[in-house]
Amino acid sequence: MKLILALITYVLTIVGGSPTIDIVARNETSALASDVLTFNMDPDVRPWCGYTEQVNINVKERGDAAATSDYCNLLYLYITNTAPNGKTSKDVDLVYTCPGIPEPIDPEGYGYRDIKLILNAPSTDAFPSDQTHTAATVRLLNLHDGADITMPVEVGYHISSNSELIWQYILCP
Repeated sequence: MKLILALITYVLTIVGGSPTIDIVARNETSALASDVLTFNMDPDVRPWCGYTEQVNINVKERGDAAATSDYCNLLYLYITNTAPNGKTSKDVDLVYTCPGIPEPIDPEGYGYRDIKLILNAPSTDAFPSDQTHTAATVRLLNLHDGADITMPVEVGYHISSNSELIWQYILCP
């Protein structure tokens, strides 16, 4: 897997790409079609900024690989190709950072799993109740094999009947 990540990073560098994308405008959302690569969070997450949740990330919809960004296709391959027993999912530590809460300095301190998805999204009170997704960035970090990639995504969510924010999906255009 390290070789694949290194090769993709090398190719992106040659063609003028950048191996990481760090900033996404807070209120910028894309028009999502039904063919967008979508990862399901299981169980659904009731986010608390600065906290870590243990979740299973699985592929809900593959979407159109040709229309999906290189970064998202790489995340898809990482989740599906390194899963044991042919599963298309990974158990990960989902670390939620938001404005004013920095990324972990030492990711080993955030949960016990080797694979971390560090999701940087607006604070929980900034998720519009009249929408179902909002812009964010996700950083895939694997302490075991050295994978480290950051990409823009959208968090799919809903507001419960008692006004509680619940994350369900990571949409990767």
